[in-house]
This record gives sequence, structure tokens and C-alpha cells, in this order.
Amino acid sequence: MNAAEKRPDTDEYWVVGENSTIGVSKDEGATWEFQPNVGGSAEAFQDIHFMGKDIIQIPGTLQVTISEDGGATWESQDLPPTFLAMETFDSLMILTAIGAIAIVDLDTSN
Repeated sequence: MNAAEKRPDTDEYWVVGENSTIGVSKDEGATWEFQPNVGGSAEAFQDIHFMGKDIIQIPGTLQVTISEDGGATWESQDLPPTFLAMETFDSLMILTAIGAIAIVDLDTSN
């Protein structure tokens, strides 16, 4: 697995890794459920970000995979071909591309 994160305010632990695999433990790691090829791709997931109660983002190399319902369903979005990097800090996502930087406010409480 490439990254692990505890979901805030829960007993859930999430891991992500090769072949677009997501693993979830709802009992602090005693048992795990794994789901491969989430979002329909086979790329390696690099990280996982919880962006509020139900929004989860998983950046990959060529796509970002997003759930807006706490992980029940997933959608992958292709990244532009000039895309170089994505970093998430609190409620901001910073996308770096050749010749440009985009800052996206992910705070949906406004």
C-alpha cells in the first residue's frame, strides 16, 4: 500500500495502493475490506485526503478519484496532460502544470 490515513472522527482506517486499490477497516485495523480498480483504472493511488464528512479524494498519476458519499461510489477524472503535481492543504487543492498554478477552494460550507 502506498498511503494510509485514519478517517477523522471515526474508527475507520483507509489505505490506497497499486491497481487503484482501496482498503477500509471499520474496526481500527482488526479486519479489512479491499476494493481493486476503484474508478475504473489500474493506476497506483499515491495518497488519500478526507475533505469533510463525505468527500474523499485520491490523487493518482493520471487521474484524481473522488467520492462525495463517504466512499460508497467513486468517480475518476482525468488530469490534463501538462499536469505535474497536486497537493491538498486543509480545504485548498493546488494543481501545478507547465506554465500555470491553479488553487481550488474545496470548502463547500460557503
